[in-house]
Amino acid sequence: MIVTERVIALTAIMALTIISINVRSIAEVKKRTDVLNSLAGMKADIICLQECGIPFQKEYKDLRDTWTLGESFWSGSNVSRADGIAVLLKNPFLIVKTFKVIEAGRLASLDFKYKGAVLRLVNVYAPTSQRERVLFLPQLRPLLIGTLPVIISGDFNCALRDVDRSKPRNNRSSRDLATATSFSWGNGKLARGGRDIPI
Repeated sequence: MIVTERVIALTAIMALTIISINVRSIAEVKKRTDVLNSLAGMKADIICLQECGIPFQKEYKDLRDTWTLGESFWSGSNVSRADGIAVLLKNPFLIVKTFKVIEAGRLASLDFKYKGAVLRLVNVYAPTSQRERVLFLPQLRPLLIGTLPVIISGDFNCALRDVDRSKPRNNRSSRDLATATSFSWGNGKLARGGRDIPI
């Protein structure tokens, strides 16, 4: 990627407002309506949801129809009751190229064009089980290889520091893997709570 393309991509990324939220299930219609109405009032271009609690479907027309402010992309699973992710768009100037589900209800990517740059957004809902998480996290690598600038959002279900957990415990292998992943694929920072945290 030449310098001009990098500047265009960085300008586009810096102009975006992205919200990522674990909704702790929106399977129930009333809660889904309340959550989506609340999100509709927030200033954001893209909203990424995790732990939607939605089953696998070939089509998610009923869910797409509930988000009226732009396109929406959904992925559910029948493996775990908590599985389910979504990407909701509010900005009409985002041009979607592709939406790809890598693991149903857990991992998906959205390639889109904005302000002259083609970007990739990856939405992650990692398993809560340490064993499953260690197997899951390497699936991110292929999404990060290539020329597209990548934005990663989601719930990794992995506290990188003991101070970030309500009940500290030894969880080193997945924490070490997440730390190594962020350093080898990024700039040594993870976005958390709307701010970059060096690790």
